[in-house]
Amino acid sequence: MVNNFNEYLLDLLVESVKNKEIKLFFSKRLRSIIQNIENEYDNNISKELLSSENSDFSSKISYIDLDDSGIDMVSFITVPKVVDNLIKDKGYNSEDDIESLDYYSYIGNDSIMFQKNRTKIKIGKLIKKLFDDKFENSGKPGEDIETFVNIFKSFRDTSKFEIVSGDDIKYWYNEKQYSEGDGTLNNSCMRYDDCENFLDLYTENGVRMLILKDKNDDDKIRGRALLWDLDRPSGRTFMDRIYTVLDSDFELFKQYARKEGWLYKNHQDSSSHTYIVDPKDNSIKPLKMEVWGVEDHGEYPYLDTLSYYYHEDEILSNDINKGSYYELKDTDGSYSDEVSGIYVDYYGESYNEEDLIWCDYGDDYRLDSDCFYSDRYGAYIAQDYADNSMIWCEYGEEYVEDGDAIEVKGGDYMVEDYTGDDITYSEYNDEYIKSRYAVWSDWYNSYLDRDDAIEVYTDENQRYTDWRPDNDSSSYYEHTDGEYYDNSVEIDEEDDEEDDE
Repeated sequence: MVNNFNEYLLDLLVESVKNKEIKLFFSKRLRSIIQNIENEYDNNISKELLSSENSDFSSKISYIDLDDSGIDMVSFITVPKVVDNLIKDKGYNSEDDIESLDYYSYIGNDSIMFQKNRTKIKIGKLIKKLFDDKFENSGKPGEDIETFVNIFKSFRDTSKFEIVSGDDIKYWYNEKQYSEGDGTLNNSCMRYDDCENFLDLYTENGVRMLILKDKNDDDKIRGRALLWDLDRPSGRTFMDRIYTVLDSDFELFKQYARKEGWLYKNHQDSSSHTYIVDPKDNSIKPLKMEVWGVEDHGEYPYLDTLSYYYHEDEILSNDINKGSYYELKDTDGSYSDEVSGIYVDYYGESYNEEDLIWCDYGDDYRLDSDCFYSDRYGAYIAQDYADNSMIWCEYGEEYVEDGDAIEVKGGDYMVEDYTGDDITYSEYNDEYIKSRYAVWSDWYNSYLDRDDAIEVYTDENQRYTDWRPDNDSSSYYEHTDGEYYDNSVEIDEEDDEEDDE
C-alpha cells in the first residue's frame, strides 16, 4: 500500500512539473529551523510553511534551502530549472520524456536540485512570493512577516559564538550555565558538579571549546563543541560532537566550522567511527585522527570521538590499532580495561584492525567473509544485519532496506529501480508480476496475471481472443459449450444444434 501511494504521489508530481508547478520541498536544515520556530513560538507563518510542504499546495518554486550569504537569506529553484536539472540528470531529450520522478532522491542537500540553477532571496520576500498577501508585512507582533523574519534571523545568528579554554571549559560545561530546554546539551552525561575533576584532560592539554550563548542571556549557553588541534592529520582542527538545546543550532555550528575550515562529524553521535566532513574538499569519509602529548590524569571524561587513549604513548585517537589502550567511555571518571586489538562482540574475541572491516549497516566490525560492500548504499553491510534487517531482492540480486524493495506477486522482491524485462507491471492489479505469467488484455489496456485471468473469444468463429480478469465477469459470459466469449459476441443457437447433430 505504501508503494502504491508513493507511485500515486510521483504521478502527481510529474504532472505538476509539466504544468509548470511543483510541490513545495525544504532542505533538512531549513525545515529544522522552521520546526524549532514553531515549537518555541507557535508562529502562524512557520505553521503555514510546515503544512504546505509536500501537500496539495503547489508553487512555481521549490527545493528551498538556507543560503549562507546572510542570516536572512534562502535560495530556491524554479520549476523550469527543475525540468532542466531533470533532463540533465536523467539524460532526457526534453521535458516530454519525463515519465517518473523519485522526488525522495532529490531532497538531499547534495542533490542536483540544491546545487544547480538556484536563486537567492530574503526569507521575508520568499513568504510573500509563496503566500501573496496572506500575511501582513508588519503591525501584528507575533503574526506578521517582520516578526517571523526577526525570529528566523535569531536562529541563524552566529554573533553569539565564543571560543573558550582552560578553566572556562569547566565553567561552561556545568549544567547551571545551560539554557532551559531539552536537546542533547541538557542530557549530556558530563554536565554535573561532580564531573568537574574529570575535565582536567581538557583544561590541562590545550583543548578549546566553541560555545553558543543564549539569544537573550549571555550568562547561559545553548550549545557547545570541543575543539581539538590535531597532530594527525597535522595542522587541522577537529570540532567534536555538537551538543545543543535546539536542533536548528546544529547547522550554526557546522556553518561556523565550514567558515573556519574545521573538520567535523557527519552525524552528531557518540561513535568514534562516524564519518568526518572536510569542508576544504567537501569530502565525507572515515578519517584517523590523533592528538599527541596528552598527559595521564588518572580520571577521565566520557569522550565521544577520540575515545581511545594510548596512555603509554600519550596519544588520544579515534582509531584502534595494535597495542594497549584505555577506552574512555565511562561517566564516572574511570576507563575500560586495557585491550589489545579490537574486541568484536559478534565473535567474542579481539582482532587486529587490518583484519576487520567496519560495517555502517550493522554498526560493528566484521571479518571480510562476514560482510559485503553495497554500491547502492556506498558502505559495507554485515551479513547478519542483511539477513535479519534487510530484504533480499531476487530481481536485482542484492540486499536492500525495506523502503527500497518492491514485492513481486508470488512472494519475491525486486529493487525499486529494477529494469529487467522478466518483471511486468500490471496497471489493472497495481502490482508487479513475473513476465512469464503476464498476458495482455486489450479490454483493460493492461497486463494481467495469467493465473487470475480467463481467455475469451472475441468472435463467434473463435479466431480471436482476449484476456479478462476472472473476478470481473462484466465483460464476458460462459456459453453452453463451455467456452468464454466477449459480451459483444452472439452465438447462433441453430448452428450450435446442427453441430450437436
